[in-house]
Amino acid sequence: AVHKVLLKHGKDCKVVLIKNAPEVVPVFK
Repeated sequence: AVHKVLLKHGKDCKVVLIKNAPEVVPVFK
């Protein structure tokens, strides 16, 4: 299944599609 993962980089916020993701996980980099 494809889930939306919130990818935050500094002030930038992007929605990334991850395949076989267990759940929607906010990623901070």
